[in-house]
Amino acid sequence: MTNELIELSKLIRALDLEKIKESFLKLKDIKITRTISRIIDTLSLEDLNKALEVIETLSTSRANKEIMKSLFIFAFYSALRASEIINLEITDIDLKANRLLVRQGKNSKDRFVGINRELKPHLERYLNEIRPESESLKAFLLADGREFTLDRLEKRVKYIFKKTGLKGLLHSFRRGALTHYANRGVPLSHLQIIAGHANVQTTMSYVNHEVEQVIQAQINW
Repeated sequence: MTNELIELSKLIRALDLEKIKESFLKLKDIKITRTISRIIDTLSLEDLNKALEVIETLSTSRANKEIMKSLFIFAFYSALRASEIINLEITDIDLKANRLLVRQGKNSKDRFVGINRELKPHLERYLNEIRPESESLKAFLLADGREFTLDRLEKRVKYIFKKTGLKGLLHSFRRGALTHYANRGVPLSHLQIIAGHANVQTTMSYVNHEVEQVIQAQINW
C-alpha cells in the first residue's frame, strides 16, 4: 500500500471517529421519555345522575340546563361517539322504529343503533319540548340555535365534570354505556355493533364488568 493510500485510510478513520463522537454527544442531550397510554375513565349510571344534579345548580339559563341534561342522557344510553352526537340530524332519528342512523362514523361507516326504552322518553321530550328552533338539521343545538362544535361541547363537559368531581370526557359515557349494557347481559357481539367497532377486541377493552351485576344477569338468562 502506498504512503498516499495509508494517509487517506487514516484520514477516513479519523473522520468516522469524529462523526461517532458527534453522534454520541447528541444522544446525551436527548431526553428519553416514556409514552403512557391514556386511560379514559368509565362513567356509570350513578355518575350520570350526579352530573345531572350538578347541571341543575349551574348559573345558566333553563334552556342551557335542559339541553346539557338531554345531551348527557343521550350520550350514556346511545353509546355514540361525541363526534357522532354533534353530527346526528333530526332526520336520522326514527322514534317509530326506535332506531338512529349514525352517518359517517369512525372510518366513514354508517350504522344503525337502537333507541331503548330508557332513552326514548328523554329523546322524545328533547325533540318536542327542548330543542331550539333552527334552520339547522342537527339534532343537538346550542340554546341560541347554533350548532355544537366538538371543542365547545367538550369544554362544557369538562366544566360540568369538574363541578361534579368526575374525570374524563364525554367519551367516558360511551364506555360507561357499553359496560352498563354488558353487565345487564347484552352479548359482546351486539355491543360491538352498537359501538361501531371493527374489532371485538376494542369493544372488550371498553367494558369493565362488575362481578355482582354479571351474576344477576346470568341468573335471569
